Amino acid sequence: MSKRPATYKKVLSYLCNGGGEPTAANTVLNGTATKNNTNDATVGQYIMRFSDVLLMAAELGSPNAQTYFDRVRSRAYQKNSGNTPIAGKPFYKAVTLENIQDERRHEFAFEGIRWYDLLRWRIVDQQIARYKTDVPVYKFGVPEKITIQYRPETKGLLPIPQSQINLSNGALKQNEGWGGNEGIYSGI
Repeated sequence: MSKRPATYKKVLSYLCNGGGEPTAANTVLNGTATKNNTNDATVGQYIMRFSDVLLMAAELGSPNAQTYFDRVRSRAYQKNSGNTPIAGKPFYKAVTLENIQDERRHEFAFEGIRWYDLLRWRIVDQQIARYKTDVPVYKFGVPEKITIQYRPETKGLLPIPQSQINLSNGALKQNEGWGGNEGIYSGI
């Protein structure tokens, strides 16, 4: 079996249930089937989970916030479609910003959106301070512990490569908090 390069994933067609048969996600989303992996791929399409939509609506203060919050928790804890009432159950929680934040932390674990939640809520400093010391890592196969250095002046943004700023003829400005060469990878 040959190994495909990681970039091949970009043009793979993701399959989902389309009327009981595995169907390319692009076909389900757009109603077109090309039978061509490149065209059926979901490149450029952001697929959002319904739980994310429900929790965002609850966070924004919808009049149905408790219902939306309960629906996510019902699906997670009762292994159903999320339509079972959970009031009075041991896992029931009132909808508050703190509970929504906690639910998002669990619901979207390992999905790569936690960082953006922390930035949006402006609690990056607080969370990093909580977990920043003695973080176990491997450096070139050797275990060691590091302390995370978060720089609030960058607002969580990475530096724009200087080569791109140069190519833009001044149209791009460096992100706030990044000056000099501190954002350049040293190879260490």
